[in-house]
Amino acid sequence: SKSAGEASKPPSPKWSSTFAIEDDSWKCEVCSVRNSTSATSCAACETPHPGSKSAGEASKPPSPKWSSTFAIEDDSWKCEVCSVRNSTSATSCAACETPHPGSKSAGEA
Repeated sequence: SKSAGEASKPPSPKWSSTFAIEDDSWKCEVCSVRNSTSATSCAACETPHPGSKSAGEASKPPSPKWSSTFAIEDDSWKCEVCSVRNSTSATSCAACETPHPGSKSAGEA
């Protein structure tokens, strides 16, 4: 059994050191990811480090690689039932099959 002195000791910081924020890291202004000081751009979204030479040369941060993957098409329509975006050519929602309000099948339903 542990003595009273041993029971009151805090646990060793094994996990805390795993998740500790490095003193010399920087936080990305765009996505809030922490990056090492040596990184000239964010590891997640590639925004230049505010203090780096490339940051002063760029007028705006680069578009994240994933932005084009999740971009909303100008000619898409939003389903009134489930809010999924569908292509203009779709006559019904890809997720819930609600007919497109402007399609011929919507008037027939």
